[in-house]
Amino acid sequence: MGVLVAVVVVLSRNTSIKEAEENNALKETDKIMIELISSNSVIDTNMKNNINLLYAKYPDSEAVNYLGLLLIKLDSSDKEDRINLIKNNITNDWFKTQAFLISGDYYSDILDYKSATKDYNNAIKYASSNAQKGYSYYKLGNIYFEINNLSEAMDYYKQADNFFNSSKESESLNRDPQFQDWVSRNKIALHRIENL
Repeated sequence: MGVLVAVVVVLSRNTSIKEAEENNALKETDKIMIELISSNSVIDTNMKNNINLLYAKYPDSEAVNYLGLLLIKLDSSDKEDRINLIKNNITNDWFKTQAFLISGDYYSDILDYKSATKDYNNAIKYASSNAQKGYSYYKLGNIYFEINNLSEAMDYYKQADNFFNSSKESESLNRDPQFQDWVSRNKIALHRIENL
């Protein structure tokens, strides 16, 4: 019985330590987010260094991994490792989807279509919005177009078009230039493939 109590005490202590670490990571993440907002979303070298220090200090923190989404687009030697760390440690579906989209874009850019396809399909699996699903299908259409599988490409572009159309009910998305760019690019791709 004494061993069982000791195990429970040790597990409780470890849980408390992890909760305290996550709370500290959240506080430090909030400071960086406030600084980022105050600087008009400019990620300078100092901010990049602060985020990297947080990674070293709290490598398993979900909050710190959210910040990693901000840095992925920057050139870094550990880009692929950081992408995989973020994909595997984030539990929030919206952020997890974003991580898979960024990872899919990364693999697509380096022409690793197998990995990109896997990541876009995972993005669809976790997507919490039709806009995210539409983007994923659009990117899958691009991959199938590149490998000259035009019928698959057309299917994906059509699915993307359906998701984008159902997203247009959101006024904020209709004003978002990035969303409008995705919709336009998909329509152009769909029109191009229909004329082949």
